Amino acid sequence: MGRPKKKDQIDKDYILAKIEKTMAKAHWHELSIAGIAKKVGVKSPSIYHYFSGLEGLRNELSMKATIEFAEVLAESLVSVPQEQKLRVFFETYRAFSKENPFKFECVQFGIASQNKELLQKAYKIVQLATEASDLKTPDRSLEEIIHKVRIIRCLLNGFIDLESNGGFQLDQSSDETFEYLIRSAKAILELKY
Repeated sequence: MGRPKKKDQIDKDYILAKIEKTMAKAHWHELSIAGIAKKVGVKSPSIYHYFSGLEGLRNELSMKATIEFAEVLAESLVSVPQEQKLRVFFETYRAFSKENPFKFECVQFGIASQNKELLQKAYKIVQLATEASDLKTPDRSLEEIIHKVRIIRCLLNGFIDLESNGGFQLDQSSDETFEYLIRSAKAILELKY
């Protein structure tokens, strides 16, 4: 995607697409309007024209990434037998974070931002975790479901954070550790409180 030939071709979607492409390996905390403008090939005022500053841009990126992440997770669970859904959910979650580190950080920012519209979109991920975990059974309270989904998120996000930041330095395979993680998650989900 090169620079548009006509000035009127620069719009919000063009800027977002360029950011996703040029910042794919960047980290969330590295975002600045000047840095983005330089990497995207536009002037800072163009970004301010379409977004309400850095926070507005971050919200747009988070919204887009959160919707995409939820769609990828949902698609991965279609036609999967219930007994395999947790594994597929975990594998898809991890794969998305590895293939799209910047987008994954955008999702995490969106959840942490407490932006109501973003949280509504992120709730789809929670619903998918609940579905994959087969937690909605008559013998489980809403409180138990909430806590167990939080545990799943902690397990996944903790593993992903360690893996992406070089936290696994020993010779053992992180893929093997991930298998242990999935089996551990299944055991936790079966516990009755």
